[in-house]
Amino acid sequence: MGVALAAASLSNSAAAGAVIANAAATNAVAMGNALAVAAVSNPTAMGASLASAATTNATSLGVALATAAAGNAEAMGTAFANAAVLNAAAMGSALASSAGTNPVATGNALAASAAANPTATGQALATSAATNPGATGQALVTSATTNGQATSQMVIASAASNPIATSGALATGIAINPQALANIGNFMTVESFTPETTPSTGASPSGTGTWAPVGSPAPIKAILAKFARTIPGAHVKVEDVLLLPSGVPSLPSGQVVSEYVRLTPENFQNSDLVASHTTFFVEKSWLGTNQIHPWSIRFNRYDEARNIWVPFVGKLVQDDAQRLYYSVAPPGYSLWAISGGSEAPAPTTRVDNLTISPSPAQEGQSVTVGVNVVNTGRSSVDYNATLWLNSEVESSRTVTVPVASSLPVTFTIQPKAGAYTVRIDRLQGNLTVQAQPATPTPVATSVPTPAPTATSAALPTATPAPAATPTPVPATPTPVPPTATPAPAPTATPAPTATPAPRPTATPVPPTVTPASTATPVPQTATPAPAPTATPTPAPPPPPPPPSFPWGLVVGIVIAAAVIVVVVVLVSRRPRT
Repeated sequence: MGVALAAASLSNSAAAGAVIANAAATNAVAMGNALAVAAVSNPTAMGASLASAATTNATSLGVALATAAAGNAEAMGTAFANAAVLNAAAMGSALASSAGTNPVATGNALAASAAANPTATGQALATSAATNPGATGQALVTSATTNGQATSQMVIASAASNPIATSGALATGIAINPQALANIGNFMTVESFTPETTPSTGASPSGTGTWAPVGSPAPIKAILAKFARTIPGAHVKVEDVLLLPSGVPSLPSGQVVSEYVRLTPENFQNSDLVASHTTFFVEKSWLGTNQIHPWSIRFNRYDEARNIWVPFVGKLVQDDAQRLYYSVAPPGYSLWAISGGSEAPAPTTRVDNLTISPSPAQEGQSVTVGVNVVNTGRSSVDYNATLWLNSEVESSRTVTVPVASSLPVTFTIQPKAGAYTVRIDRLQGNLTVQAQPATPTPVATSVPTPAPTATSAALPTATPAPAATPTPVPATPTPVPPTATPAPAPTATPAPTATPAPRPTATPVPPTVTPASTATPVPQTATPAPAPTATPTPAPPPPPPPPSFPWGLVVGIVIAAAVIVVVVVLVSRRPRT
């Protein structure tokens, strides 16, 4: 069927195209298999039939093209390029349908088509990007990975037709795929299409510096400056320059100037900048009149010290009915020229070996991000190195790379905790910053006081000692009298004779408490003694000796009786007067 289809296409492409469109609507898979065979047989004739079929039913043809691309991407890519020459818009609609059906197979065929005819394929791509940017972006990922050079030429041609739609498709595909971005970045300037987030006034999301608005007069839409510290009154004065000052050279050949402006910092120096972000615009009428490619717009800074112009490629960020708006991240302000050319500029440098160290990192820790900038041109080149975190400019600087040389460029940052997409030019990586661990608040732990253990069930539980540690009472072999503290009266009242109590049995003492000695039970009529104080207790008087027979008393009585008898006898013998 495929061979017959190729023959029919060679004989009458319009009739063959109608057959292809109707058959694809009925059975797209079968038609796709036939197209793969027919494209190998005669890709030129099949191109004419495909253009006709796309005019009749682009959606059904696209589904069939996806099957054909999966069968033979090279042949279908060549046939597609031939068809795009005849009807780029219709083939762009079919391409959007094919990408939505099978983006990988479509991308392989797209790379082959771009290699065969990048301009015609690019014009078809512009329609596809406007019709289905997401699916087209995924097909471009495969195309750029397969053939970065041909894909770069194709997307530049697409941008000439529809720069906003092309940038949108690239933003959903190549711009977020590190491998595809690095591959296509070898052949074109990726700053033209990589998406960005415009900084907001206030603290930088990364935690380094603060953004402040510093100017906005036309043709400047807005100027934002990022400072490490707050600078009151920081402002950029914007002035139109009608004639170049004496001694200032013209821009390089091929550059058409839109206008000159002088940006003058007030109340700060360029050295105070951590980063900057400037948005400016050009009139669409100016682009059309001068045949300016939308991706060729430059913001050229005049370097007074070297008397040269340093170009910064503008990133297309938005448009309206009259204007296209671009952004740049220059490292300072001076005399500037807005210019463009008929072609998108080819890169004169290449960045290699993106390093992020350490990664992951701890919040508050310094992180070094670096690349190696290689000069691929034939003369010394000024390269604007810009560090992007999550598509927002973090920092930038301009370095001069000698011819046939390379130069390392590094940035040191201290980002807040979070996940970051890190990019410098065509190279992209990831950084995770972990939050600092929370410092635990000390919690007081109460130490329980062990309860003393009674020596016997019949004895009362001893009261624990007060907060002050009492001086231990030395153990004696004699019993302790019932009153623990002597009476405070100056004249001591003799203590009643107490029956010696049995010596208490020692109780095991916990290691953290020295308990008082076990108290002897007190008679019920006695008043409880006050709690002991920290003053050492005086040693008690020795107890009376045990009772015995009173021999001394008997002897005393006998002697006293004898004395009385002698006195009586003597008195009785005294003469009376």
